[in-house]
Amino acid sequence: MQIVEEIMRLSEKIMQLSEKIVRLAQRTINSHIINNKAISMDSPMGAQNLFPFLTIVIF
Repeated sequence: MQIVEEIMRLSEKIMQLSEKIVRLAQRTINSHIINNKAISMDSPMGAQNLFPFLTIVIF
């Protein structure tokens, strides 16, 4: 029973971290757009900037 509770607590923390990462990614994207550096997936830099966030959120 204790193991199950620990797993629940850890998964809750993982969810909170995921939400923080998503918010950070959104803020990063917004600041790029505000700075007239609209991210396009065609440009290598745009894809590279988003890639770490996307992989973390997906997996």
